[in-house]
Amino acid sequence: MHLKKVWKDCLNNFLIILILLIFSSNSYSDDERPLIPVPCKASDCNTKYSETFTHYKKAENSKDLLIYLPGGLGTRNLGMRFDVFPDTHLESLRDKIDLVFLASPYPMDHPKSVAKDRKSKDHYERIKSVVNFYKEKTGKRIWLSGCSLGTNSLGNFLSLPEHQSLIYGAVFMCTNFNVKFSAKTINMPILIIHHKKDACSSNPYSASTKLERIIKKRNSGDTTLIGIEGGTASGRDPCNGSKGPYHFFGSKAEEANNKILDYIAKH
Repeated sequence: MHLKKVWKDCLNNFLIILILLIFSSNSYSDDERPLIPVPCKASDCNTKYSETFTHYKKAENSKDLLIYLPGGLGTRNLGMRFDVFPDTHLESLRDKIDLVFLASPYPMDHPKSVAKDRKSKDHYERIKSVVNFYKEKTGKRIWLSGCSLGTNSLGNFLSLPEHQSLIYGAVFMCTNFNVKFSAKTINMPILIIHHKKDACSSNPYSASTKLERIIKKRNSGDTTLIGIEGGTASGRDPCNGSKGPYHFFGSKAEEANNKILDYIAKH
């Protein structure tokens, strides 16, 4: 049994190295290369995962960069390829703002939306290292965003005062009902955006209205809630599918993205 595990780990490491070699070729410049591993060197980082894989899409005329914390297990679980930015509901934001998809190197389980790993020191250090890496790389204003269970990561992260100064602003998308926000004070622009017909049971629109009330009392900066209405949804699962259900804004995804851009531009 032990030998099987060793063999599996060796095979996984070989595949990762092979992929990195392929995409570190001259087919991409440093700014164009989509898959970028960011070292996690802090003492709280899990040594089994020395790097955090990120996908980067540069925009030429943007002064801002949006880091996206995905929901679900937090991993590369949306059917994307390694050589392009993930195919998500953020599609229409490409080339308008710098985008970073921050993939967890391990699945973060979430029974009943309780995702303990999303408030672990390792997860925090990965977010911090990615924020600092891209801040230094691009010199742009950093906005941290989360969608669905990614809002749990965002709420947990911002609850610690020492994390707040690392970013310029935050965007909560399709808020999970179990988001915790325990910071007593905060000072930054915060956008909360959600489709009013989100049918994912763990992510009702009421989760966003509740979060807005909590943050607004504590935020000396701007707190804005935008409810998206109308459009159509598709897919059998109201919680899954990067574009289909209202959970990801359905056919109103581009409208939601434009409102995100407008908010960022005004701040």
